[in-house]
Amino acid sequence: MNIVSANSVAEEMLVNRDHARETRPPVFLFSPRNFTGDPANEDNPSITLRGVERYDVRGKRYSVPVHIEHQALQYMVDHMPAAQHQTAAELLAGLTNRGVITSGGIERPTGFKLLVARNDADLETLRQLDRLTRMVVGELQRRLIAFLRTPTLRDQIDRSTAESIFTLGQYIVLLERGRLSCQMTKIQAGDKDPSTCF
Repeated sequence: MNIVSANSVAEEMLVNRDHARETRPPVFLFSPRNFTGDPANEDNPSITLRGVERYDVRGKRYSVPVHIEHQALQYMVDHMPAAQHQTAAELLAGLTNRGVITSGGIERPTGFKLLVARNDADLETLRQLDRLTRMVVGELQRRLIAFLRTPTLRDQIDRSTAESIFTLGQYIVLLERGRLSCQMTKIQAGDKDPSTCF
């Protein structure tokens, strides 16, 4: 079994595997540390998502999930508490129906158009994307808190905590999948620097 940690060293390991014509699939190790500082504050962990870009438009900063796949966004929205779920689901459905968010995330032409935000409709789209992004980050943070507050060696935990930790693992895989897929594609095409994948 080849174990590959999902960090910058992983890119080099993937290149070496490709050159060696390794046939066994790698096992990737993911960690909440991909999104948090070290040590993480268990009451209010700061979250940094690689798939989110920030646009400064008309004097205000907007967070946009440029590289987060639709499936990841949908899964996270589906697992939000009822109080947030309906709003997030409506935002995601509206942005998807208008073609702003596609299966692979936000297409670059759309991103550049929003960066300019030439009209009120573009600005409203930015506001909606920013709100959805903040809700997704809040959901990730909620699950992460359950993980951080659970001692590593505790073998008896309640069902709600276990489900939160399991769901956090699902989120991490979904959020990292697009980047890893991009890196694998570049490596197979002979690119020696797959780090440009975001």
